[in-house]
Amino acid sequence: MILRRPVIAAAALALAGMSGVALAQAKPKPAAPAARAPTPATNLPPSLQPTKEQIEEAAFQMRVLVAGMNSDKVEAPVKDALFECLYQNSFSKISDGIGKVIAGNPGKINKRDPEQVLGVMAGICGYRPKPDAAAAPATPAPTPTTPAKPGDKPLGR
Repeated sequence: MILRRPVIAAAALALAGMSGVALAQAKPKPAAPAARAPTPATNLPPSLQPTKEQIEEAAFQMRVLVAGMNSDKVEAPVKDALFECLYQNSFSKISDGIGKVIAGNPGKINKRDPEQVLGVMAGICGYRPKPDAAAAPATPAPTPTTPAKPGDKPLGR
């Protein structure tokens, strides 16, 4: 029995050493750090980079857009138009359009009023509200051309 113990101990050490080697080989190597892609603004020449004011305006407009999309007060067709527009256009293009509409209507549109900015944004994105039924002129009920006679049955039910 004395011989068996050293053999068992040697076998256990050999297995432990082999499993350590196997673990070292199976252990994945850390990935090389990925190269950061430069941001688009850094690729632009200084004359084309947005100004601080443009970035602040765009940030306000983005907050208005997000708040509008999350609001229960904004109707689904408006949200649909905004989403489709954002999907198909860069936000800088939308922001430029908002700026042009505001500049073209001095004193009429407050660029810091979220409701007005959202309305301009929806308009730029192609949303056109349907005419209200209440705003449409009321049409009088049609009058019968022949008066009803006392024995006539009523129409309908």
